[in-house]
Amino acid sequence: MADIIKFPTAASRAVRVERTEPAPEASIEGQLVRLQLTLDSWRLILRWLDQLAQSGGEGEPGEQSRRIRELIAAAERAIADLHDRHGRGPAPGRD
Repeated sequence: MADIIKFPTAASRAVRVERTEPAPEASIEGQLVRLQLTLDSWRLILRWLDQLAQSGGEGEPGEQSRRIRELIAAAERAIADLHDRHGRGPAPGRD
């Protein structure tokens, strides 16, 4: 019976995993691209909120979102640092 049904061995599972999992570098780069897109979306949202605050007379628009802007800047510095350490150029879409 064991000769008829081929049960997966640890070696065959390892080969299958190697074929389906992306290289760690590609996975990390993909995550960084998604993070940058998220940061760009937040920046756009903040721009819209600034416009609403200006039109509504709600005070200094940038001050209300200062902490979020600081977090975005810190994340972008971390992305740039990773690119510098690994010999890559600036993040896609950045100069």
